[in-house]
Amino acid sequence: MRLLWFLKVVTVFPHNWILDVHQWIMHHSHHPIVISFTGKSFSGREFDDLPNAEAQKKAVRKARLFSRVEPAHKSKIVEYLQSDGEISAMVSENRR
Repeated sequence: MRLLWFLKVVTVFPHNWILDVHQWIMHHSHHPIVISFTGKSFSGREFDDLPNAEAQKKAVRKARLFSRVEPAHKSKIVEYLQSDGEISAMVSENRR
């Protein structure tokens, strides 16, 4: 039996930082993980600018990276994933 994992990155960091980290991993890893973010990336603002909830759900299904998101974005992303039957959860660093 083979398990497939589909990774969605949801972060407060800027998009270009995540791409730089991914490039570094690809360059230095003995077992690189190939992830294409082309056409599969949304910032929190771009997510908010989508015309309706159905467009947001479609974006969540398609996207691999959400950058510059706020907690409300994370909650919506998890809600949409779970409504599609995906196993998902949200964790956060509380640095207080």
